[in-house]
Amino acid sequence: MYKSYFLITQILICCLFGCKQKSSNMVSILNTDKDTVSRELKKLPDSALTRISIEPIIYMYDTVKRGEVLAGKFSIKNLGLKPFELAQTISFCGCTTVNAKDLIVNSKDSTHLSFILDTEGFDKGYFERAITILGNFKPYYRTLKIEGYIE
Repeated sequence: MYKSYFLITQILICCLFGCKQKSSNMVSILNTDKDTVSRELKKLPDSALTRISIEPIIYMYDTVKRGEVLAGKFSIKNLGLKPFELAQTISFCGCTTVNAKDLIVNSKDSTHLSFILDTEGFDKGYFERAITILGNFKPYYRTLKIEGYIE
């Protein structure tokens, strides 16, 4: 069991540092889909997991003009005793770019996840976009939302 934990941790750390240099808008430990990453994270023992707090969960814009480029940050605080390791971020459309400041956040430290959302091509009315983060916390993923209204 410890050998597999050690191997998974080494793969995660190697990929984390390798991917940080390759891409500024998509951080990924594994070049694969959310389900595979989530499955790998679930193999980690509870002793390797931490607790995080994210503010805000929903980034709310009031009324914006179509074509406006919106930017914001989600603050992530590691509340646990183990380092928080961001495994993957997923934005579900090409209009959203995500950039993680730090891939590893020590206990009691904070970081932020910034985003840019291009509203070009959005229909008039309410919009909602999601960003999912995966890492060594339960339930292994959290979905953050960006909402607003296009006039």
